[in-house]
Amino acid sequence: MAHTEKKQKTMKTPILLSIILSISIIFLILIFTIDASTFDYLSSVSIRYEFFAAAVLLNILTWIIWGIRLKVLSNAIDKNVHIGVWNSIKIVIANLFLAGITPSMAGGEPVRIYLLTKNDLSLGSATASVLGERLIDALFILICVPFAFFIIREQIDIECIKIGLLIGVVFFTILVALLAYSIKNPKKTKSFLIFINTKISRFSKKDENKGSKIIGRINTEVDNFHTSMVFFLGEGKKAFLVAGGLTVLYWSVGFMIPSMLLLGLGMPPFFIDG
Repeated sequence: MAHTEKKQKTMKTPILLSIILSISIIFLILIFTIDASTFDYLSSVSIRYEFFAAAVLLNILTWIIWGIRLKVLSNAIDKNVHIGVWNSIKIVIANLFLAGITPSMAGGEPVRIYLLTKNDLSLGSATASVLGERLIDALFILICVPFAFFIIREQIDIECIKIGLLIGVVFFTILVALLAYSIKNPKKTKSFLIFINTKISRFSKKDENKGSKIIGRINTEVDNFHTSMVFFLGEGKKAFLVAGGLTVLYWSVGFMIPSMLLLGLGMPPFFIDG
């Protein structure tokens, strides 16, 4: 009981610090981006609140679509596990909260994996489900990137932004390549993870039995992950395609939100530019 309470206190501290950091950054952004001209403009235009309401509803719709996608992938991996739509949406909302208060949204994926394991999925299957989402997102974005460059290339005058976009494309490509490599070569993936664990364990005082348990857990979960990903590319191809369709719908709805905000501020929308 004391251990549980100590663990909860330990978790509360970084979450509280993350929230304070996020609020501070938002406050600083507002200070440096809002001036008298901002209020002059807002007082001179007719605010269309219905478009702001539409933006809120579209945002909620993205949560629902994401939740359905997570449900489709998770339930397809393990036929003995059934995760409902509402549970999936709650997992997505919890994911968005942690992602929103952690740097580079790094806290989202671990939260989804953890909550999926709480819904009886194995760690490997939960990881495969979440990485399956990321794989579909990455493929969608990679497909969209050439079209995006074609559409907005005339609007990009700053060289560093062009370089940043190129780096982003390269980074996504490398991630997809690493994911494909890990699926094709599970033995090498195990060897790499065991090597990392061995290096890290030198800095801790873990006994040999615990170390061997970790190695056994790595072997088991990599096998679960490999089996799940191979399943998506074979028997579970239908679920993967359905998730792909939901991904297109998710991003399409998401791209409409900025245009709704612009319309609410009396400005022309950019449905294609996003």
